[in-house]
Amino acid sequence: MDEVRGRADARVHIMISCQEGVTTFRVKNKLYHKVDIHKIWQQGYSTKGAERGIGLASYKKILNNYHNVLPVTAVEEGDFIQELKIQERSGR
Repeated sequence: MDEVRGRADARVHIMISCQEGVTTFRVKNKLYHKVDIHKIWQQGYSTKGAERGIGLASYKKILNNYHNVLPVTAVEEGDFIQELKIQERSGR
């Protein structure tokens, strides 16, 4: 949300689907800053200045506690895409 806030052409696309026991959450927004995809998981890395860069590092730390999730992050055609696939646990 921070990346598109205040932009006239701002759009955030959110998709949620469930197929064959996998729920997928996908968020896509236009990038206005150059992003180093290899650094985005580091605590404190941000394209928006100091005192930032805790969101994706915290997200990764939380996901490390689960074995039934698959996070996918990409930059494609000027868009930042964050996807999370959650496999339904069997026996529940």
